[in-house]
Amino acid sequence: MTNTLTYEAPVVRIRAGQTVLWRNTSVLIHTVTADPAKTENQANVHLPAGAQVFDSGDIPPGEAFTFTFQVPGEYVYFCVPHGMAGMVGRIIVEG
Repeated sequence: MTNTLTYEAPVVRIRAGQTVLWRNTSVLIHTVTADPAKTENQANVHLPAGAQVFDSGDIPPGEAFTFTFQVPGEYVYFCVPHGMAGMVGRIIVEG
């Protein structure tokens, strides 16, 4: 998570069962959210069938969040305060 309101890298490819770590390297608070109930733009969220929603809550500068992906497929997630500014990322989980 950066000061330019992006996730680095914007697309990550992993295997089912692996854990992704997001580190907030910016001076802003960010989130890592894949919950359709928390977005104004439904295009900012996509979960494979059977996958659980996730939400880091506020991640202060210098802090981190991890999530383990069990269900293969494509996940689209966003930053709650910056989703409308285009802060969206993708995880592709291979079986």
